[in-house]
Amino acid sequence: MCKKMASGKKKLLESCTEVNDQSGVASAQSDPCNWLIRELFEHALGMTLSARYQTGSIRLSALHQSSGYSFTLTWTSKAPEEEAELLYHALSLGTFERVAPEWMRVDIMFSPTMCSIFFERVSHVIKLHL
Repeated sequence: MCKKMASGKKKLLESCTEVNDQSGVASAQSDPCNWLIRELFEHALGMTLSARYQTGSIRLSALHQSSGYSFTLTWTSKAPEEEAELLYHALSLGTFERVAPEWMRVDIMFSPTMCSIFFERVSHVIKLHL
């Protein structure tokens, strides 16, 4: 999967279907590279992550275990030539319920180029309130 990710959005969706087992969840045995990437992100973010392929999209679920904050990010692309978009959806604000900024409470659609800013803001809220 590592080599395939560099070759474009369409290849990303294809590679995810190749490494998914019958339950729809990527396994470490089917792609050790996928497992390593997930582990690195989990350590960097302090959240557990899981990915699921659904027709035409990839859904990343994230959980911050000590607070209960969880959300999904859905990677969608209507056509291969269009830029993909990410949809953020909060599942639970957990212990951040009273202190979460407004943006954490609503669904947000943004470009993948904004991922670093998104995760920076999530990390800031987590670090500030723990």
